Amino acid sequence: MSQRPLAELAIIAGLVAIAALTFLRQIFNDALGYPDADRILMDGVFFRDFLVDLPLLEPYDYIINYFGQYPALSLGYRPPFFPFVEGLFNLVTGVEIWSSRLALFSFALAGSATFYLLLRRTFDWLTAAVATLFLVTTPFVAQYGWYTMAEVPVLSMALVTLYFFQRYMSGGTTLDLALTAAALVLALYTKQTAMVLALWMVLYTLGSLRLLEQLRQRRVWVTVILAIVAVLPLVAVTLWMSDQHMAQSVGVGKAATVQAKLQTDRLLALPEHLYKLHLTPPVLALALLGALWALVRRDRRLWLWLSLILAVYLLFTYIANQNSRYPIFWIPAFCALAAMPVGFARPGTRLRTALVVIAALVGGYQVWQVYAKAPKFATGYDEAAAYVLAHSESPTVFFDGYNNGYFTYFMRAQDPQRSMWVLRGDKLLTSTSIGGRNKLEVHIEDAEGIDQLLDRFGPQFIVVESRNTIKLPAHDVLREHLKASDDYQLRKTIPVDTGEPSTRQPLDDLDLLVYEHVNRPQPTGGVLELRLPVVGQTLQIPLRDIGSR
Repeated sequence: MSQRPLAELAIIAGLVAIAALTFLRQIFNDALGYPDADRILMDGVFFRDFLVDLPLLEPYDYIINYFGQYPALSLGYRPPFFPFVEGLFNLVTGVEIWSSRLALFSFALAGSATFYLLLRRTFDWLTAAVATLFLVTTPFVAQYGWYTMAEVPVLSMALVTLYFFQRYMSGGTTLDLALTAAALVLALYTKQTAMVLALWMVLYTLGSLRLLEQLRQRRVWVTVILAIVAVLPLVAVTLWMSDQHMAQSVGVGKAATVQAKLQTDRLLALPEHLYKLHLTPPVLALALLGALWALVRRDRRLWLWLSLILAVYLLFTYIANQNSRYPIFWIPAFCALAAMPVGFARPGTRLRTALVVIAALVGGYQVWQVYAKAPKFATGYDEAAAYVLAHSESPTVFFDGYNNGYFTYFMRAQDPQRSMWVLRGDKLLTSTSIGGRNKLEVHIEDAEGIDQLLDRFGPQFIVVESRNTIKLPAHDVLREHLKASDDYQLRKTIPVDTGEPSTRQPLDDLDLLVYEHVNRPQPTGGVLELRLPVVGQTLQIPLRDIGSR
């Protein structure tokens, strides 16, 4: 084997090692946590349990009852592809956070590999290696490998889509067209924001003066129709549970007007995210250099990445929710632009050698930046779940607090027999859509109502965060009643550590309080009503046979 393939293999192995270094940071630390990541964790566990139980005759009833037992799912609101892969990993290795993070890392490797192959096709292996180095060390991207968020999986599926689409546009094979459609469908089933890829394809073919050429082909229309049919179930579920989706996408009221979309602060929001959050200064500077160099050369390869940047800007400027995570799709485009100077410099010249050295230094700087950022974490929730499972004679536990999803996850992870039900205060005392007071409903307001609820479903233990982080009066009433009433005895206090300074507000400086309901009456059971304002639904779940575990 010649030296060049050996050098490329060594570089590829190094890139994999660097990706592991950045994405798998503290992989065995179960205290790492992030809002929404707990829901996606539980979605993965659901698929694991579904594959074990295979309730093919009554799948809907199974889902409803599972949510009643572990009320921390986001299926329906979020697409299922990444959680399904999580479930496969959990099926093999057990219900572990590190297992779900390995599932996420498999997406990261697939996306990085296709990004490398795409740059290798359009430039050379060294340029591809530099671009991939920039991508896997970008702190904004790497941090989402620490939690089970959908950003890395959807970005990776987007890169797979880009790879096959570029192959199709350059080679024109029907297989590449079909693989493009399949990758796009899976990207949409990973996260709905992947719709930006459809806009990008239109812009790219339009700017390449090939749109009419594509529209004249029967195979294109057949592929488009099949892709639309494939995503119809996702569209149907999204529309069925569309309340929050509509508010976050097109907006409601004044936020949905053209005037609101054209406000200066909205038009400048994404560029501000770009230089403040998405890219480090050296990569942004190299990207500008690469774009200018390509313009001077009139290099047609530039349009592949500029069209993606334009598509991201147009769609995510229009979308009402200006979350910095959503436009993550344009980060690989800027990494590709940043690597272009290496591709333009002639091989063997001092300029190219200097550019490669600069790229290596930038990669090292970004790794340092990745480790300079403290992961978000909150300890104690696994310990609280373990205490309840070890001591409870009741098959129900009541939890009230901000970090309910992780507590629910640990209740399931440490209970292979699935013997207990988790009751959530922010479903039964009050309910809101995505926290705060959005679509607020108050179900119980006084101590008498709280006693009636607890007597009905009979939890022996009530676990609460010592501070009312939900900031609704009913949850203060619960804490005051637990403290004042002789019917409830404090059995354990578990300090919650979030670091110094705190990495997870509003969980800083609080304890988990585990109360026992002494002399509790025999529970009467009944129908468990779970309001889900985020999707405009109310679930009614019969809860029977809850006298003992």
